[in-house]
Amino acid sequence: MTDIVLRYMQTIINAEDHTALPGSSWFSSFERMEFLTQIHSKNGIFLRCLVKVTHNHPSALQNEYDSFTINEVIESTDKESVVDATFSGPLPRLFASFKGIWWTSPTVLEKNILHLTVRGTVEDIKKARSSLNALLGSRYVVTTLTTGLNNPAVMRTLTARQSEVLSAAMRLGYYSSPRRCTQRRVADHLGLRQATVSEHLMSAESKVIHGVYND
Repeated sequence: MTDIVLRYMQTIINAEDHTALPGSSWFSSFERMEFLTQIHSKNGIFLRCLVKVTHNHPSALQNEYDSFTINEVIESTDKESVVDATFSGPLPRLFASFKGIWWTSPTVLEKNILHLTVRGTVEDIKKARSSLNALLGSRYVVTTLTTGLNNPAVMRTLTARQSEVLSAAMRLGYYSSPRRCTQRRVADHLGLRQATVSEHLMSAESKVIHGVYND
């Protein structure tokens, strides 16, 4: 039986490029945004995600922002918060228009750079890449990777432990949208410490994203 082939696409936009996009104004209140998982999207209108934000003070969560709405504060400290948020800027709307594509980790927005990682079907990745060309022109770098646990090229880049941890995480739904399990559950399933699972997943993700094929 033929496996469904999913692709990763990583887009890097530097400060000169994304300062003109909605989101630049957020950095008067937030130093960093890390997208944890995509919850929902709607027909080219918005993306709803869980996001970890770094801020100078929790009061930043009370402000109103262009194309960024905080629906719920999940947890908050003086410096960081995890929030349920809706994004309706040009990039989120672009990806929300495709049913077969979703944002995934690592996706990080900082003042000087945006690292955006998406995963999806081969056809929708191609369409999204074409749409990015129309939106941003030549002002970005895109790396497209074909990946799957049955892809020998991917498997050869992983250690035995990385392969074991990544396989378990995928089976348990760690990379599903919405996410169906935590790193703690993966660790308990394998009889490992959570810190060990986190380390191996980060290493495996880095190899999958950066170290296989460039299209």
